[in-house]
Amino acid sequence: MGLKEIHEELENKRDDLLDEVIEYFVTQPKQMNVSNIQRYFKVGYFRANRIIRQIEHNMKYYYKLEEGEIIRKGDEVEISANYNDNAKWVVGNPKNIGSKAPNPNFISHRKYRRPLTLENYWAANSSHERQRIVKKVFDLLNANSV
Repeated sequence: MGLKEIHEELENKRDDLLDEVIEYFVTQPKQMNVSNIQRYFKVGYFRANRIIRQIEHNMKYYYKLEEGEIIRKGDEVEISANYNDNAKWVVGNPKNIGSKAPNPNFISHRKYRRPLTLENYWAANSSHERQRIVKKVFDLLNANSV
């Protein structure tokens, strides 16, 4: 097995510290970055960097906005051409940025969703929104580990 194969195997293997790192940075008021992971978990640069990449890779998911949440750049809206057509998700209209999301439970209202990323976690305006993001991350991690 060559160096390239070993590198690819390490990249694809889920790190044992992944859950601990996420839990630690969610409960502590510290910024999640390579340096802090190295310091708090006593790991090298490459492993800390790999953990950050795995977290970002695992977060290619979305969560639906609740009524009253502020629509931000990059949020997507569910639309369909006709009532009976299947809806599809597209990047929202820039004119709606800064306005509040409507109640998603009403069929006549458009539904908005936001990508689940570290950037959106740090940009969250409230602890409630951050808690929703964290809950979604743990739900996804638990689903992937089964």
